[in-house]
Amino acid sequence: MKKFFSTLFVVLFATSMMAQTGLTCEDPIYVGDDYEGRVEGECELWFTATTYDLPLHVYFIPDADDSFWGPEVSIDFTCKRGVYDDPKLDSLVNMVSDFNIKFPIEMLSEEDKLGQKTVWSIDVQKSNREQLADFGITYPLQAFVKVTFYEAGTITMTPDTVFSSCMENAHYVTLGDTLDISANDTERTFVFPYTEWQEDSIRFVWTGAEPAQVYVAVQECSFAPGSSYVFDNFVVAQDAPHKLYSEDMKAAITANKEGGLYYAKVVAPGAGQLVVEKIPMSAVEGDAQVLEHGTEIVLEDILYCFPKTWTATQIVAATSKPLSVYVSNVAEFTTSANDANVLAVYDAHLEGANRAVYLSGKELSTLANDAKGDYLYVRFSSVATKVAIDQWNASECADESYLLRPNKAQFIDAKSSIVVYRVRYADFSGYPLTIKWDSSNKLPIFISDICNYDLTTNNPALLVNPRPSITAGRDYVIDAATVDSWASRIGEDGYFYVRCNPNNPGELTFATDKPADETPVVPESEYVYESASVCFGETYEWNGQLLTKTDIYTHTETDDNGAVTITELTFTVHPQTEATTDSIEIPFGEAYEWNGETYTASGEYTITLQDENGCDYQATLVLTILSEEKPEFEYPVVEESSEEPLLINYSLATQIYGMDQPAWVANDVTLFWSGASPLHIFISKKPDFALAKGHKNVVKYIEVPANGSVVLSKSEVEALSQYKNEGGYLYVRCLSEFEGELTTKQAE
Repeated sequence: MKKFFSTLFVVLFATSMMAQTGLTCEDPIYVGDDYEGRVEGECELWFTATTYDLPLHVYFIPDADDSFWGPEVSIDFTCKRGVYDDPKLDSLVNMVSDFNIKFPIEMLSEEDKLGQKTVWSIDVQKSNREQLADFGITYPLQAFVKVTFYEAGTITMTPDTVFSSCMENAHYVTLGDTLDISANDTERTFVFPYTEWQEDSIRFVWTGAEPAQVYVAVQECSFAPGSSYVFDNFVVAQDAPHKLYSEDMKAAITANKEGGLYYAKVVAPGAGQLVVEKIPMSAVEGDAQVLEHGTEIVLEDILYCFPKTWTATQIVAATSKPLSVYVSNVAEFTTSANDANVLAVYDAHLEGANRAVYLSGKELSTLANDAKGDYLYVRFSSVATKVAIDQWNASECADESYLLRPNKAQFIDAKSSIVVYRVRYADFSGYPLTIKWDSSNKLPIFISDICNYDLTTNNPALLVNPRPSITAGRDYVIDAATVDSWASRIGEDGYFYVRCNPNNPGELTFATDKPADETPVVPESEYVYESASVCFGETYEWNGQLLTKTDIYTHTETDDNGAVTITELTFTVHPQTEATTDSIEIPFGEAYEWNGETYTASGEYTITLQDENGCDYQATLVLTILSEEKPEFEYPVVEESSEEPLLINYSLATQIYGMDQPAWVANDVTLFWSGASPLHIFISKKPDFALAKGHKNVVKYIEVPANGSVVLSKSEVEALSQYKNEGGYLYVRCLSEFEGELTTKQAE
């Protein structure tokens, strides 16, 4: 049943009712563009649209000058009620109580009435679309629209796409997702979390007959050819999946964006499915047990392994005995440092009562380069030892830290343990490092190759272990050999990181005797300081650099006389202000003033405002005008025996009579009709109903023949009692082609 439209097609609307499309839901009239057709009398037609085509506005212009009503309109997501062939939609239907969505959806609302033009509207709300998207229904879902006509006239349908921007219904993609792509669909966008995928190698698999083009941008909606925001653009074909390796993603992230989300558009000449998945890993050699982060095991004398994609890792053993870890790229090796197949041996450092091994990201990256498959193999020197394996969270340290320059005092506030400083390793390599502290109390200091680590003594993440506690006025010297030994753990960014935990403020200095010709140390007077800021998502060009993230940048210039000037820029990227939404209800007839504008109609209004930093953000007003309160109306009563006959004609079909139901239950009631055409009587439990036998509020339909009568039995009248209102009334409307008189008489 479920067919998802990828192209628009035109259906000819024949004037012959027997030959036209649309008589059943199995052969509906498709409404993808503006549609116009005619109906020649009372009938029922089926139309179809997709959720991309809604809201759908229905305009009906009856032929008769004295017509007063329009067609009845309903919408459903299936031709056969309760049958959903789409598994994702079927899953949603089974959970409708949790999501407050009613299936089948039936919506009917009269928007306007201008002379003969009656306007009806069908809508799928934004919340409904988001709930559908949560279940993976991000493709255009077919909807069936049934329109019941009661007279001749002209029908016009105007679709109005719901997408006000390319991000209106973007789908967040996770690994393993299957995306249904329509042909030549330029409206859909997807959110690709590259930063979540960067530890895995992934591939894009396409099932369409024709290749698809994938555009990835660092800013939403910026997919124009040649745009500086598009940083990845590739073709994926049915027989040629596109592979994206972890190191490629990390390089792209570093070069193009400071974390966050990436936006993608998939364009294909034909429909198909795009699957985003991890590249399957190669099989594990032998009977090796795979180690996992966040687990604890008791070591056995067996072979272990871990994925080569691991980043910085900590292995903590609950034992006071020595523990060594042997790593190889093959399964056949021994716990001997002389074994040629052993790539590296790591000895656990004592940490309290336990021992720990810290494998830095750089060390693991070096091992991964020697891997022959997707795994590295491990043996331990001890058994019957409980071992916990965790991953160090080596975040984007340089983005959240402050540069500490050599031989320059840095003020350290009291209790500033959350502050991270970064130090350029090249400024000290090859020479002793002297740490100076000017304060009245000792300074516990922690130095590591990552910025996220616990401030604990003997932490294996520390470069200086155990960490020093520097006495005020006394220098702490780290010899050149120790500094040089850090090189194996310093990452590609070239920094090591410092955190302090002082009780009192003071000044911290990292001093070095490294000559100026090896690492220039420019006097304070030769620095030129600047500052600049931009809004989130903007870039700033400075001395040939395109800056995108908060940091301190330097630029060096040498004039013709050899004089050196270094310009330092403190650059700030203001955080993005989240979009706001105000939902307001006001009484009918009133106006609402919002941000300098006056609004008098229900709707959703979006404007651009500026935050305290002068940066744009979106503000939305959802305004609801409450319905007009209509005065109560006293309906004339149709009594059980009417002395004066009621004059019924076509123009009075809008008249609603109140049936004094309790008075009708004593005996049978005979209805006499004098008109030359049949009289159609509709009895309802509510005053708001259409002249249609199938209307949900109509509880009884009676047809009285021309110049004839109908007996309404006592039992039939009693059956209607369950529908009476609080006043004991039911409501009656009548319709006939020719006028006449209706007389009621109660049997004796």
